[in-house]
Amino acid sequence: MKSDSTLFLYLGHHKCASSSLHNIFQEAMIATGRKHGCITYPHPDILPLVTKHNFECLSVRQADYTKLEDLENFRGFHLIRDPRDIVISAYFSHRYSHPTANWPELEEHRQQLNCISQEKGIFLDMEFGVTKDTLIALQNWNYNDQKILELKFEHFINDPIKTFLDIFSFFSLLEKQDSKSFLSLFARYLFISFNQYIYSYKLSRILRPLRKKMADIRPEELRQIVEKYSFEKLSGDRHVGELDPKKHYRKGVSNDWKNHFTDNHKKYFKQKYQNLLEKTGYEQDKNW
Repeated sequence: MKSDSTLFLYLGHHKCASSSLHNIFQEAMIATGRKHGCITYPHPDILPLVTKHNFECLSVRQADYTKLEDLENFRGFHLIRDPRDIVISAYFSHRYSHPTANWPELEEHRQQLNCISQEKGIFLDMEFGVTKDTLIALQNWNYNDQKILELKFEHFINDPIKTFLDIFSFFSLLEKQDSKSFLSLFARYLFISFNQYIYSYKLSRILRPLRKKMADIRPEELRQIVEKYSFEKLSGDRHVGELDPKKHYRKGVSNDWKNHFTDNHKKYFKQKYQNLLEKTGYEQDKNW
């Protein structure tokens, strides 16, 4: 990456719609011809990776704020979720649906979850590696970094199109004029199709230098990409709130923790994570 160019980042967390956000962000950036990379859990330092591969945008699906300290010229968006909903979503995902390929720890953890009660399983999952690391990362995050647009899962679920219009406006990558001449629109269509073809083609490493780079993306182009990854389409035509506990896209709503947290879970969470809910704006105090 050139020192004078801006690195664009998606900064996410486990069970915070990270797959959908990554897919939308990646496809939108590829459409504009930018070189995209992805870091999963656990991830290395960002700067050496970006420098080595000359990435112009990056999905960091299990973000850690300390990994951003060496970056100078970047803009990112960071999406969080009610930490209690993260716990519940993680519990059901780890017990039933999350892929276990190349994740032997999850295979063993799943066997344990299926041998104990749900109440005990939720306690156990709060201490499981990725769930615990996610809650710690949220607790240690700097929510006042002006280079990062802070967003919430609840807003994304209610209006995903507006969320991504806000993101690309924050990036200054959203075209202000959504109407153009037929020839101009047709040219953009060809550019986008060419960029997407290059990234999906098996000889992509050879062809990527040929990609057509555009400075921004049209709102309508962004809307189409967002709609492609809606909850309904990813969950098999279920609507947000319709439950299937054994599916990876289980329910897609907020405050589901209220259906599963016992008083013992509440007490443990308050002791373990103290001011996390106040810091993230999900509670005013500990009287919940």
